Amino acid sequence: MITFGMVGASNAAVDFVVLAALLWLVDPGTTLALLACNTVAFVAAATNSFLLNSRVTFRSPRPLLSHSFMLFMLINCGSLVLSNVSLLAFKGLIEGLLGVEGRAAILLAKPPGGVLLAVYAYLSYRKLFLGRGPLALAGSLLRARSGLPGPGL
Repeated sequence: MITFGMVGASNAAVDFVVLAALLWLVDPGTTLALLACNTVAFVAAATNSFLLNSRVTFRSPRPLLSHSFMLFMLINCGSLVLSNVSLLAFKGLIEGLLGVEGRAAILLAKPPGGVLLAVYAYLSYRKLFLGRGPLALAGSLLRARSGLPGPGL
């Protein structure tokens, strides 16, 4: 569990550092430019998450391109949408309430969105592996088609 938490912290750091670097290199003056920067940072963090969790936290012997990767990407599609929407929403709040603008407002908006993402990911993974909802069904179908045992087996 400690390793999982450390991987989560490293994901947040990768997301924030990549976004900050991109904001330094690219003018985030348009919403499209901001969303592009945030999407690249998110993909870097998600890649870090999958690689570290699959190889270090869970020490999976499975190939990287397995049903686990497909399930991971399914959940992260929702996370990407939430990441972009929350960044825009919190940026607007920070600009309106605190009067902070530009890159500073974007960087201040990133951590609260990260909290929402952590809650979403936890609930999604819990539903995927323990629940009976659409994510659990998708997980069952992907496991059945891959011929590989499910999580924890």
